[in-house]
Amino acid sequence: MSIVHWFTNDLNSKDRVLTRDLISMAIADGEFTEEERLEILRICHEQGISEKELLDSLRGENIHIPGTQEEKYNYMAHLIGVMNADGVCSPLEIHTLEVLAKRIGFNLKEIQK
Repeated sequence: MSIVHWFTNDLNSKDRVLTRDLISMAIADGEFTEEERLEILRICHEQGISEKELLDSLRGENIHIPGTQEEKYNYMAHLIGVMNADGVCSPLEIHTLEVLAKRIGFNLKEIQK
């Protein structure tokens, strides 16, 4: 299944994981920059996510949804890191962030405090 096919057919699925959402954020503005790629790899390395686990998550395997408030906060921080990696924050990326936050039950207003 191609990445385009996955995005058009699985956006409403509850089995999203950090790596999927990082990539969603990276391509939200229609571009996938080297800075975004490096930020995703940095986050994966920091979180102990191997390249195999990254690819598995794109295939819907080994799913983990953040459960605690701390996990959700860290999850959102990573998404924001990818959103800002290329120095451009498009309206599509902001919308994607809002959708992904809602999907995991995170209130974005908590970040603004």
